[in-house]
Amino acid sequence: MASEAIVSFVVQKLGDLLIQEAQLLQGVHDQFEWIKTELKRMRCFLKDADSRQMEDEGVRNWVAEIIDASYDAEDVIDIFIYNQRRRRGFVERVQRYICVVSELRTRHKVAKKIEGIKAKIIDITRSRETYGIRDINEGRREASSSSQNLQGRRRLLALLEETEVVGQLEGFNTVKEQLMSDESRRCVISIIGMGGLGKTTLAKKVYHDVKHDFDCHAFLYLSEQFGIKDVLMRILKCVMGLSQEEGEKLNKLNEDELGMMLRAQLRQKRYLLVIDDIWSTQAWDTLKLILPDGMNKSRVMLTTRIKDVALHADPSRHPHEMRLLNDDEGWELFTKKIFPEGDPSTACPTELEETGRKILAKCTGLPLAILVLGGLLSRKDNTFSAWSKVLESVSRHLTESSDQCRDILALSYSDLPYYLKPCFLYLGLFPEDREIDSWRLIGMWIAEGFIPQKQNTIMEDAAE
Repeated sequence: MASEAIVSFVVQKLGDLLIQEAQLLQGVHDQFEWIKTELKRMRCFLKDADSRQMEDEGVRNWVAEIIDASYDAEDVIDIFIYNQRRRRGFVERVQRYICVVSELRTRHKVAKKIEGIKAKIIDITRSRETYGIRDINEGRREASSSSQNLQGRRRLLALLEETEVVGQLEGFNTVKEQLMSDESRRCVISIIGMGGLGKTTLAKKVYHDVKHDFDCHAFLYLSEQFGIKDVLMRILKCVMGLSQEEGEKLNKLNEDELGMMLRAQLRQKRYLLVIDDIWSTQAWDTLKLILPDGMNKSRVMLTTRIKDVALHADPSRHPHEMRLLNDDEGWELFTKKIFPEGDPSTACPTELEETGRKILAKCTGLPLAILVLGGLLSRKDNTFSAWSKVLESVSRHLTESSDQCRDILALSYSDLPYYLKPCFLYLGLFPEDREIDSWRLIGMWIAEGFIPQKQNTIMEDAAE
């Protein structure tokens, strides 16, 4: 799945090298230019290859060969630049005549390595025809007349509140009613269901609706392997309203001190704590020790995939179980995602409705799948051709035995522009239960070379 991102990164690196280091490349400039052109050409075929490599070992090997060739090219670039820059310091001083022979020898070695890469790329190109791998954009490139409309829809999508609950109004009211009940003890209200049903979305919606009725509140994302000290600090930052700088001072305290501080903060207050995605009864047993029951109508809300966790946390309370959306609810969510500015019941053009409903049927009522495919279509032209291609891709990716959420998310990733793929994959380096500081992320993207330097554009602005 990452092959297009890898090749794109090397192509970009080669392009930057050819522009910025022209003087260093005397004698090998044309060879580097050839590799860049060929890798750029191969990138056009990788979407088709990526979609087929799971079921075709030959295609899978072809993709692996491209990745190897890309890494070889990157290694040659790095070695060449390192040697040239190291030597340039000597050349500019008094030892130029000593370095000439060594420099020629280095260029000869680099040229031989490049010739090896070129031979490998030529073989890869020939084998592409054997496997029938095609340029997925060939003959299918849409006219750009609607690009302004697409950009407008994307801006609207960015503003569309993801917390809108479709088909879950009854669940919203049920959970809210339990949170606001008159029961004095600290109650635990749980939302359960498999991944992709919208547990977090519902929990957020209810949380934002009622949080101001409590003295303090916090929404906590929990990873499967969490550290109790980290959890304590995150809750304290929320309930005490600490700044980033003030929160960092908590690092000096140990777990016992943090636990005592949190219990002291919560003991006399009516609090609301949401723990999103809790995985085990042991996790709850650890967390409940730091949550006092002041008999003041405090509430804890859990989301979990595991019913036993919910029943263990509060055996006297029946958890709210999320359900799949029916056809009408699914169509409403689907069209809201694609046409956020229109009435969901009439926004979809008549000539696209049949294809749209076929795509929707692949989601089997799973809200996450509907949102992902709706988001994918929102970036396409509203034409029969564009929607049919999406239907074809969905049908090819999904099988009865497949992990539906994973495969639909993979399809959405595959549809990303090549320059966004390494940026997206980089997010996997961060812990799953943490918010990511955008400016820190931008700095890391730039340091990794993911953001190209454009004329009259600051790199930070391009990254944002």
